[in-house]
Amino acid sequence: MLSRLEKRRTASCCCGELAITVIGEPERVILCHCDYCQKRTGNVCQVSCWYYGDQIESRSGATRIFNEGPNNPGIDYTFCERCGSTVYWEFSIFRPLLDMPVYGIAVGCFVDPDFPEPDLECWRSTRHPWVIAPENAESFDKFPPVEHMMPKRIMTSSDA
Repeated sequence: MLSRLEKRRTASCCCGELAITVIGEPERVILCHCDYCQKRTGNVCQVSCWYYGDQIESRSGATRIFNEGPNNPGIDYTFCERCGSTVYWEFSIFRPLLDMPVYGIAVGCFVDPDFPEPDLECWRSTRHPWVIAPENAESFDKFPPVEHMMPKRIMTSSDA
């Protein structure tokens, strides 16, 4: 039996062609209500999680990348060529600091009711009034200060 740190999860697109398998727990789980996330997902918010490159066990499927727009600073969104579902994205802005990518993954693509709840909520100012965030999540009206968004491994290495 796998320990909590070794737990494997697979996120996949609607048609099942595109998948990413991760090992362990996510770095962050974020609930975002910004207009970019709303439009990109077609939903009232995005719930995403972050995994380090060394936690990625496998990726499969034919993909397309979207990385345009004024609200997209160094993020390559990967979506399925066949059904169009956005499954994961790479934060290229973190690669030079960690010597590995950091991936965001759409939590809904895991279809896992035991997935950890969001620990951070951003763009509360554009949240639909009927959406309720977890009470223990740090919450920000807009984008949080950079220290709240930096991966812990970057913060730890800069403290050394």
